[in-house]
Amino acid sequence: MTTPSRGKTFLLVVIVVALLGHIPLLERAIRIAPNAFGNDKISRHEKRFDPVHTEVAGIGRVGYVTNLPADSISTDPIAVEHFYIAQYALAPTVLVLDTDTGLVIGDFSGNGVPSRLSGLKVEKTLGDGLFLFRGKNQ
Repeated sequence: MTTPSRGKTFLLVVIVVALLGHIPLLERAIRIAPNAFGNDKISRHEKRFDPVHTEVAGIGRVGYVTNLPADSISTDPIAVEHFYIAQYALAPTVLVLDTDTGLVIGDFSGNGVPSRLSGLKVEKTLGDGLFLFRGKNQ
């Protein structure tokens, strides 16, 4: 063997040994969470918003309403989480906390649409608590 071949062989042995040291870690990760990929909270919300994403594709800005109190969206951790997960799932469309945008996304937990949305009409029910609304003048 020439010197360059020994160097390459040594490097290959080091790489193989390093990779073999990670096998127990990989096995442990597979045992702990065999179906975790694509089943985490963010992935589930992204899947939930797939029908909305299709509807708002190409629209730069849409409104966002929820059955959580409007002032809680900036203070309540759960409301903040819901809003930002929705924003993440619908990017590049920008969500705004406004109903004067023409198209408004309703993100509701529980059943039905809150009565305080009397200025909006349901354009489409997307399931899983998601609705598309239009203003009465739109």
